[in-house]
Amino acid sequence: MSGSFGDDRVVVIPSPAQGAALRHLRMLTTDEVPMLAAHWLVEFDSPALRRLAGLDRSDGWLIDQAWPEVLADLGVHDVSGEQGWDLAISFQLASWQAGERSITEVMSQVIRAYIENDYPRYVPEAGALYGLEDELEGHWGRASEDVLAEAEQTLIEWAKRRGLAS
Repeated sequence: MSGSFGDDRVVVIPSPAQGAALRHLRMLTTDEVPMLAAHWLVEFDSPALRRLAGLDRSDGWLIDQAWPEVLADLGVHDVSGEQGWDLAISFQLASWQAGERSITEVMSQVIRAYIENDYPRYVPEAGALYGLEDELEGHWGRASEDVLAEAEQTLIEWAKRRGLAS
């Protein structure tokens, strides 16, 4: 899902399934959820979704309590494993391609999720990004532009391999 502002900027909004995957992988924080719910109200409606959209971002406990009910209302089920990564990466790629996030921001989100989810073997591209970030931080001789170009190529290949390219 995406929207636009009067100045022609496109805002990429994750679908409910993508939102669930992002949250599962800790790429979406609790305080970001009410605004996401408000965006979803454009296409979806349920009492739980309206309630979640109206919560203050500091109401973490209430947000966490409403989240599963909203997902159930929207028909979102298990988004773990490879399917969760596919959903999350498709959103990350779309937001990067729309210019909302830099390649380093996407790398950071993916790498943090990769580490926090015990380095799953079925996402080798995340491991490659992990190594590239290490190379960026270590200044190992290659120009940062070359490392970032390889990171971009890794994301593009990931999308192609998983059929996520738009």
